[in-house]
Amino acid sequence: MRKQIAVFLSLILIVNMLAIPAGAANLDESSQATTTESVPEKVALKSNGDNTYTLVGPAQNISVMSRSNDLVYAEPIHTWDMELLALSNGGCLSKIGEDLYVAATQVKLDTKDFSKNYPLFEQFDIGEETIQSAKESIESQLEIGNDEFEYTIYLTEPFAVPADNATASTAAQNDSVQETIEETRNYYSPYKDIARGANAKTVVASIANCLVSVIGVGSTSFSIFGVGMTALSEYQTYAKKTITVGYPQDWSQVQFKIDWLKKSSFVTSQAHGKFLGCVSQKLWVDKVSLLQYYKQANVKHQSTYTMNKIFTTKNWENSKQVALYNWVSPMVDKSITAKVGPLTVTFSGNM
Repeated sequence: MRKQIAVFLSLILIVNMLAIPAGAANLDESSQATTTESVPEKVALKSNGDNTYTLVGPAQNISVMSRSNDLVYAEPIHTWDMELLALSNGGCLSKIGEDLYVAATQVKLDTKDFSKNYPLFEQFDIGEETIQSAKESIESQLEIGNDEFEYTIYLTEPFAVPADNATASTAAQNDSVQETIEETRNYYSPYKDIARGANAKTVVASIANCLVSVIGVGSTSFSIFGVGMTALSEYQTYAKKTITVGYPQDWSQVQFKIDWLKKSSFVTSQAHGKFLGCVSQKLWVDKVSLLQYYKQANVKHQSTYTMNKIFTTKNWENSKQVALYNWVSPMVDKSITAKVGPLTVTFSGNM
């Protein structure tokens, strides 16, 4: 990891980013947030003989007497959930049900030299839209010297999905579902202006929370600084000075550190081939960082807070069933968004 982003992007990087122009993104609505679940170090699964596996439980809970040859062992790829598992004997598994997983191929991209990825794109028939998205995301992190950043694509094997209504023609014609998951890990968003100018202190004086939203699910507000604190009061505590006068040079910015997953669910139809049926997203907000400057105190101050919250769009959990009925006109979930003061940010793999 380069020095520029040590301790959530080093002070050198912070100084370099001060010149970022004002640039709001976009916010929508948020989901039922969940705190990161308790993730075991290793789990045991039973092979079902059709590229799917059923979760048995944490490996340490499997007694020697109950172990069998059809058990496999895997470790969670994320520290914050069990969406993706790495098998002990190689390969990956992707979650497709409550305790059900399917075999998947992991395509880990080179985030230092993008040209090295083109043979992989050809080998695994990666689409142009995915390639461009990966390229933009990787380039954005190279620009800020983020050596922690990872971009990985997971391609599942085809798997059967019980249709909600077996007599429905749109479901009956479909043999299986395949899913592609694009994953960005340790992604730092660019700093975005919350407020700038003589009115900045007034704007941030009322900012205490971050509102995260998902269309069709709901919105959840989280305290950033703790009880009774606002962005301005936190700055004043650090600077040991009360800001009473606003100046044109004043500004306040925000940055997020996230893991973001985009899942594309395809159906395979005997009559029509392979078609996209659903696109959904999952987000882990690790940290939020505020960077502020007020001429009256003449001090730049960065404060970083851990959020550790997971959000999913409306169709993440049931993307397979949604795909079965929508392969003619795919359902695409709206992006997860966050609002900090007047600023709205849309989460993605390239913010």
